[in-house]
Amino acid sequence: MDFYEILGLAKDADDPSIRSAYRILARRYHPDSGIGSNADKFREAAKAYETLIDPNRRRAYDFVAATAAAE
Repeated sequence: MDFYEILGLAKDADDPSIRSAYRILARRYHPDSGIGSNADKFREAAKAYETLIDPNRRRAYDFVAATAAAE
């Protein structure tokens, strides 16, 4: 599961882009939104946002992803 792909972002996305992409997906998939709601996709987007918006968690995520790709 690639967090950048979930949010529809490039690997070099800045914080405002991450926040904007998350808000769009959160509105679309929130369980209380009615038509088109999807709790699983909402949780995925929330997890991706929480990881990518925090600089330390993002750095760790990018490191692990790069290491896995090199193998």
